[in-house]
Amino acid sequence: LWKDCDLCIAIGSHARMPLMKWGQDDELRFLSINIDPEAHDRMRKSDVSITADSKAAVTELLDSIRESSDPRPSRKEEMIQLEKLWKEQTAYLEPQASYLKIIREELPPDGIFVDELTQVGFASRILWETDQPRTYLCTGHMGTLGWGFQTSLGAKAARRDAMVVSVCGDGGFMFGVQELATAVQHKLGVIILLFNNNLFGNVRSMQENLYDNRVIATDLHNPDFVKMAHSFGANATRVNGYEEFRQAIKNAKGNELPTLIEIPVGNDWPSTNKFKALPKIR
Repeated sequence: LWKDCDLCIAIGSHARMPLMKWGQDDELRFLSINIDPEAHDRMRKSDVSITADSKAAVTELLDSIRESSDPRPSRKEEMIQLEKLWKEQTAYLEPQASYLKIIREELPPDGIFVDELTQVGFASRILWETDQPRTYLCTGHMGTLGWGFQTSLGAKAARRDAMVVSVCGDGGFMFGVQELATAVQHKLGVIILLFNNNLFGNVRSMQENLYDNRVIATDLHNPDFVKMAHSFGANATRVNGYEEFRQAIKNAKGNELPTLIEIPVGNDWPSTNKFKALPKIR
């Protein structure tokens, strides 16, 4: 789509990835809608900049388009084919895709998914199907290891009615493990999906692949996560395989106390790295 794009409308975004990574040329026009007037031209000079609340601006823009434009032919079939192609290109991302599929099937449309710097979290950024606004929480590529569990508590405190799932690795989870006490004390019934490989797995992969296998400080000496969660008064279990994983999520639904589900894994899962910086195409 980007190769044939003639107008990029950035809504509350700098559009850094497409503009800086995918390329741009003289044929591309750039419209920025942002509530911050200093944000419009950070990546390139905008052809048109609108300083406004995004909801109000987009509502007026859509109304104007309907009044001044003739209906265009449906692109439904084109989008179906593009989705099919995308699924073919990402089919190698197993077992992450299967875990995400189960989570999506068990999480209601208004449920909240909080990602983290772990392989399932990375895969969710290109595979997760979001049904409603503000239900997928992610910090993008800012490298905020350890943010996910604590953020899920904030989401649950704000949306007591919503099912909240936090996907963590063992290294990231230990950044804020003490907040299990907060979750129990305030009855924040989040579901923590802890994928445990006893490593800072992503850093280990970088050491192996980029630094000639010079490994340092990435092995972790972890506690027994199930016993530790129980000691805080939380629910906890350890699972193996997709069926146990699904059943554990089902069992955790509706609990007023947090539930930690530990999934022992290896460190040989395929990487999403090739999707982080796609080649310039214009």
